[in-house]
Amino acid sequence: TIKLQLKITCLVLLLSSSFRVTNCKLHANVCGKEEFDAGGKLDECTAIYFRFDPLNNDLSRVVDILKGSTSLQTISLRDNAITSKEGDSVMVAILNSISVNSVIEIVYRENSLGDPGFLALASSLSHESSKIARVDLRGTAVSDEQAHMLAKVLAGNKHSLKELNLEACKMTDDGVGAIAQALHGNSILEELNISFNLNTDVGGIAVAQAVEAQVSVSGGLRIVTMKWHGMREDAMEALGNAARTNSKCALYDGRKKQTQSSWRSYTRKSEL
Repeated sequence: TIKLQLKITCLVLLLSSSFRVTNCKLHANVCGKEEFDAGGKLDECTAIYFRFDPLNNDLSRVVDILKGSTSLQTISLRDNAITSKEGDSVMVAILNSISVNSVIEIVYRENSLGDPGFLALASSLSHESSKIARVDLRGTAVSDEQAHMLAKVLAGNKHSLKELNLEACKMTDDGVGAIAQALHGNSILEELNISFNLNTDVGGIAVAQAVEAQVSVSGGLRIVTMKWHGMREDAMEALGNAARTNSKCALYDGRKKQTQSSWRSYTRKSEL
């Protein structure tokens, strides 16, 4: 009965809008999700959800938890407008503790991250002790060089990453192409969102070719989301063909289930 009450309480907290506005406090999952500050038990922390108070920025607390926790599984820093330097410190802390922590999920939406941070993230993903299965970088700018860092990890198939969100990361054809090329022999990553970047038809066709290449690979991609208004008929036709060729991978034009449709149904306008 007590456990049930705790679960109900935690669910109410999770759904409450006030729970998400933390005024520069941290949320940890000890027995469910409950608020704690500097007196929290770091060794029991399994999840942190951080929101900045613009007048009292204290990202160092996140770094402290990464140093002190051996059970942390989820770190969510989304929508904080974190600077590259601050983000780099967090990613380096994750890397430095990768041998002892249990991080499975990193949500880093709408923030900035410099080359040192991307290098630390890539190193964490490829580390033999890594358990990281989901990385969400939506809205975080990814340069061509940084995209190549991630591509190198993906191409090696020596990671535990199952889901990668690179939506609206301002990647060019070079960055999108590098990620796509790395996935030709992928057998681990299952879900990829690479929509709304700055690619042209070149990037779209590269993604389509990666999906087609997955036909001969055991495991690998199950869901790919690719949409961008900068693509024209050639890329859209390639995506449609890829979706029809690879029946084991669902290739969508949007991430929202209510409005998404499969590229499998796309037919070039001139063929209608």
